[in-house]
Amino acid sequence: MHMDDYRVEKIPSPLNGVDVWKARIDVEPSKLDRLAALLSREERDLGAPSSRRSGYGKFIATRGLLRVLLGTYLELEPAEIEFEYGDFGKPYLTSPDPAHDISFNLSHSGGLALVAVSRGRDVGIDVERLSYGKDLSALGEFSLTRNEWQRWSAQPAAAQSRLFYQFWVRKEAYLKGVGSGLTSPIHRVDVSNSNPLGNHLVTTPVSDGLECPWKIYDLQIPGCDDVVAALAIENADPVAAACVPGIEPKSVSAGVRAGEGRTQCPGTRSRNTSAASRCNRI
Repeated sequence: MHMDDYRVEKIPSPLNGVDVWKARIDVEPSKLDRLAALLSREERDLGAPSSRRSGYGKFIATRGLLRVLLGTYLELEPAEIEFEYGDFGKPYLTSPDPAHDISFNLSHSGGLALVAVSRGRDVGIDVERLSYGKDLSALGEFSLTRNEWQRWSAQPAAAQSRLFYQFWVRKEAYLKGVGSGLTSPIHRVDVSNSNPLGNHLVTTPVSDGLECPWKIYDLQIPGCDDVVAALAIENADPVAAACVPGIEPKSVSAGVRAGEGRTQCPGTRSRNTSAASRCNRI
């Protein structure tokens, strides 16, 4: 099974040692059947609840293509690859060979999927298709920090949608990278600051108990002007990103925010594989 058969291609990455791939997941039924045959029973069971919806085909295609891609790194047949999962569902490779210290992350929106692959450092990736004409104020109240809200609300209306989604994918790429996903309070992660190197700094309240040795990069996806995407990579240089006090959400009046859980510290790979913990596996 060759990746060219499924329109999988490598795209420019902002960092050496981190590969970024894009794939179309709206594949024809004959190819979908071949990809489905690569999945474990557990993966097929995960897709079963969506089997009566259009999302089933994209789920099967995404997981199957992930296996095809990772098989080229591991020199394994795609069906031989085994996964384990963190406390909040982040997938990791189960590999007895320390030479294959590969981290990966996956995101999809519409018919497009992105996969980030790295050696020795955790990664996170997110992609979202732009949706213009929506009133994003309510979602902004829920998800943006005060700094982000001020930058977003100062933009002309025509630019607000793209900036909002840029903030969103940066946040989600980071939270997926550390392994907590949207179980963490997204409105307490600020990604509005950048540095001269072109990456974005992650800042969170010190009270959240986080360390933030991560960099976030906006991605340009060739041929996809209607999407925004971001890559988060664990960084060995703690100067590049720091947790600082004073990052506050736009509004903290909503009672739902009181007592929210804390984000897992980056670099802490807690891999509880109980079925109840596997909530966000894509």
